[in-house]
Amino acid sequence: MYNQRCTVKKEGGIYLDTDIYLNRSLKPLLTKDLILTWERKEHLSAGIIAVTKDHPFIQNLINYYNELKDQINKVINK
Repeated sequence: MYNQRCTVKKEGGIYLDTDIYLNRSLKPLLTKDLILTWERKEHLSAGIIAVTKDHPFIQNLINYYNELKDQINKVINK
């Protein structure tokens, strides 16, 4: 997931998981700065992300992944 987020931040565009089935065009999404989807009522889905290049939300998400990775490494290396 991390590499996909870095790519979509750098390039902009639409990221789709490989198990996503489309029954409509994605073209209307291209007019928006950021689109996220819900997996369940309580959880955002990372399966579909549409975003403009260098959108700050994606940078915040990458920062979160980096912090989480650092925390996991601290626990593993104790």
